[in-house]
Amino acid sequence: MKHRLAPFALATAATLLALTGCGDPEPEARESASQQAEMKAALEAMGPRDVLIEVEAVKPHEFNSATGKDPSAMVTLTGVDGTEQGTYTLPLQNKTGTSGVTRKMDAGEIVSMSAQLQEGAAGVLCRISVDDEVVAEKSSSGRYSVASCVATIE
Repeated sequence: MKHRLAPFALATAATLLALTGCGDPEPEARESASQQAEMKAALEAMGPRDVLIEVEAVKPHEFNSATGKDPSAMVTLTGVDGTEQGTYTLPLQNKTGTSGVTRKMDAGEIVSMSAQLQEGAAGVLCRISVDDEVVAEKSSSGRYSVASCVATIE
């Protein structure tokens, strides 16, 4: 009988040790979790942020005179509202005709975009700004080149 109770006794002892706090995380881990919670609360208190997504042609003047075509790119934009895709004349403009597309986004949300040059330029550039501060910018050169940008709103 003693041998049959030994595994049960070990399991009971391990459970008691875990319940009494012997498995408590280190103080640094608790502080880190507390700091993360404070940061999250501070970011949420800031409210929605102004996000500007831009796509521009790199050296379009060199190609415009030769082809007579305006630079264009296939743009894919992904955010909390889903994914939008289309081919647009560059620079990318919103419905009012100003440069870029604007969104209101909350802290922790992610925006990503890619732009593939179609014609009319030496390359393509993408840029994401949050509250007028550039947080991601990439460019690529060559025919049908692709530039991609990703940003987590902070």
